[in-house]
Amino acid sequence: MRASEDLVEQLRKRLGSTFTLEELADLYASSPDFTSDPAWLLDAAFGRYAREAADYAGGRRLSDSERVGRA
Repeated sequence: MRASEDLVEQLRKRLGSTFTLEELADLYASSPDFTSDPAWLLDAAFGRYAREAADYAGGRRLSDSERVGRA
């Protein structure tokens, strides 16, 4: 879906390629007017981009020690 890809690219520009789930959540919480796209599309883009977070582990957050071992 092109619209979702565009939103993911906007997230990448704001957060960069290395980020944590906390940073992504902070952006989500502080950006109610992030886009004029429907909320479900924005949620989908954030969910998709969350999978690229440094501390993402298939639906749970990695601990700091797990993240170090993963790098």
